[in-house]
Amino acid sequence: MIKHFVAFASLFTSVGTLFCCALPALFVTLGAGATFAGLTNTFPQLIWIGMHKTLVFALGGVFLLLGFVMMRFFSPPPACDLDGSSCETTRSWSQPLLYISLALYSIGAFFAYIAPHIF
Repeated sequence: MIKHFVAFASLFTSVGTLFCCALPALFVTLGAGATFAGLTNTFPQLIWIGMHKTLVFALGGVFLLLGFVMMRFFSPPPACDLDGSSCETTRSWSQPLLYISLALYSIGAFFAYIAPHIF
């Protein structure tokens, strides 16, 4: 149960890093700043995420680290239940989702902390 929570939390927080930093940069780069302004008007939570980006990144990093630790050291036994279909499906998706979460987290971190100093 805790493993499912950590996997969901790592994906959720890494997507949150995109909303705080990478998505605004993308919209401004594409010349759609007004579209992003309308998006923040519709979803004012995006402003909170941007204002608390350090907390969002810290939580995202913690959950990603927990996800990697749980995948590496606390993985389920190799055998699934008799039917095994849902078990195998979950197992086949968990590692790629964790790597996708890490990629999203890295993109968000780049736009939050490195890109403002470069551009």
